[in-house]
Amino acid sequence: MEFWVFILTVWALARWLQTHIRRKKEDERFARVIDALNHGQARIESLEKRIHNLEHAAVAIPSPLKPAEEILSRPAPTPVAKAPEPPATSPIPPWPSEPKEVPASPESLSRCFCSPCWSASAAIALRV
Repeated sequence: MEFWVFILTVWALARWLQTHIRRKKEDERFARVIDALNHGQARIESLEKRIHNLEHAAVAIPSPLKPAEEILSRPAPTPVAKAPEPPATSPIPPWPSEPKEVPASPESLSRCFCSPCWSASAAIALRV
């Protein structure tokens, strides 16, 4: 009986230690996420301030661009006509009316590509 109590105590201690280590890792990971978010938020705020300053600086400087009415009152450019393409000079050759028959040689009819036949034909070809 004492042996089982000892085993149960060791098991409970091991489970508590595993849980403690897992919680510690999760807390560290959560802290890193929060730090990254805070750093990102500070960076976004600094970018927003910079954009705001640039917008106000752009309003203070007079623009050298022409007014929109002047741009719109100009006539639209005429489209350039595309040059006609030359006709095809090389006619397409006609297809043959009937396919040509190739005479079958006795060697091509007797050739087999299974491994015993192929080995035998290769041996015969090497002798010649």
